[in-house]
Amino acid sequence: GRVDRNPGRSRRYRIVTVPLQQGTHTYRPAIPKDKRNTSGTAVRMPDEVGEVMPFRYCEVEGAKGLTSADVVRIAVNVPFDDDAAYFHSSDSVLNAVWDLCKYSIKATSFTGYYVDGDRERIPYEADALINQLCHYATDCRYDVARRTFEYLIEHPTWPTEWILQMDLVAWYDYLYSGNTELIERYRDELQAHTLMALRDSETGLISSKRGQSREVLNSIRRRDPVSDIVDWPHSGILGLAQGQGGEDDGYVYTDFNTVVNAYHYAAVARLGEMMKAIGRNADAARFAYYAGQLRDDFNRAFLDSVRGIYVDGIGTDHASLHANVFATVFGLVPDEYKAFLDSKGIRYEESRDMNEVINKVDILYMTRVQKERFSDLMEYERVKNTYILHNKMLENTRDNLRILHPLPRVNEISTDVDENPKAYYFRQAENGLYTRMAIIAAILGAK
Repeated sequence: GRVDRNPGRSRRYRIVTVPLQQGTHTYRPAIPKDKRNTSGTAVRMPDEVGEVMPFRYCEVEGAKGLTSADVVRIAVNVPFDDDAAYFHSSDSVLNAVWDLCKYSIKATSFTGYYVDGDRERIPYEADALINQLCHYATDCRYDVARRTFEYLIEHPTWPTEWILQMDLVAWYDYLYSGNTELIERYRDELQAHTLMALRDSETGLISSKRGQSREVLNSIRRRDPVSDIVDWPHSGILGLAQGQGGEDDGYVYTDFNTVVNAYHYAAVARLGEMMKAIGRNADAARFAYYAGQLRDDFNRAFLDSVRGIYVDGIGTDHASLHANVFATVFGLVPDEYKAFLDSKGIRYEESRDMNEVINKVDILYMTRVQKERFSDLMEYERVKNTYILHNKMLENTRDNLRILHPLPRVNEISTDVDENPKAYYFRQAENGLYTRMAIIAAILGAK
């Protein structure tokens, strides 16, 4: 044969012997089970499907006169709409990357869950979150993510950060589908998965090194304690020698971990938003307050203000890429404008709901959601209509309210606002013209 029977490393070779019968028949080889991915917490293949195995090359020996036209490959995956998403560019390599990634999402759905692949066939929270968002980008399906979420509620894995990511999985399910069923059904579990129970009263932070009582572990369905991971693999495992760098950028693990607490903040903040979505406003306010306090505690503990970077944890000055990326992505970095206001003792409020504040303001400055600032067009499509001003919204606003806009607008101000005396954006644009004329005249010395 021409297929390498000893490929080595993580590549596998499998041979299946098929007893032949006299005459012409159709044969379907019975793939033997691999103990590693068909035992323990591995997801089992349905009996009606049978065992499967991914392969790159297949060779048939001892079959005279057989051609490729006589061989049919049977593929197993969840229903997948190949036409739901499309990408094409002038770069052939980029096109090939898209095709590979899209096919990977389709092919690795063979169990009906987001699993690690064929190695273990076990769902992991971090893998599930990535698969979920990739699946949303390639096909409009929500059932696999929900099924995986429910599996992981009952079969959680060991990393601290991955427990916290369950709130993100539920959040994105709601964000993309508008469905609140998971939130309502698993409200208590989602709170448990924020790991607020591990909060240290002195620092305001959580730590996997303390507080993992049996009650806490039971609340997240864990038999054994969780441990911090940051990234995988670490140095000294999976073929890496001691001292040989892994994927965690030399991260220094301390009792209070920056990445863990960044995920903790993200989980609590998203939970607050989810509680608001199902009308539990008191819970929403409680989690929002907790998140605000945590943000302050996080920056007090981990932000090195002299160097302007985040360290890996309390007790180390090492600053890894991971510590800084997660703090940035989850919105924990102090806003320089807020810092300026704080330094001057100027009071301010933040809100994501225009209706909450519109009746309290003197100036309402509108602007469009800028498409060019989004790398993910699906994300733009999701949020582009979030803040739209209609004339009816102005009924109870202050008499001295003035609505400004840099213009041109897209659809963020409805045309029915234009005739409202509080609409000042056209006068704003006109005054800007005269101001620029005056500046140019001054520069040129014209009178």
